Amino acid sequence: MIDSGDARKARLREQLTGFAAYGDEELNDILGHVRHRIETAREKGVDVPADLFERVDRLGTQRGWPPMR
Repeated sequence: MIDSGDARKARLREQLTGFAAYGDEELNDILGHVRHRIETAREKGVDVPADLFERVDRLGTQRGWPPMR
């Protein structure tokens, strides 16, 4: 039986991998959502692709948002 926590982590990994494939314009359109998913993944111990984290942080800074933790 698959642990529901493991399944959730697997879904988060898949989502982050998909977001990493987006261009900056696409990411910028859903930036708040992606930022939230990154924060959730980090809280759950799921690795976040470094390039995705850096891009989301940069785009957020351009909007005047505080830096990501």
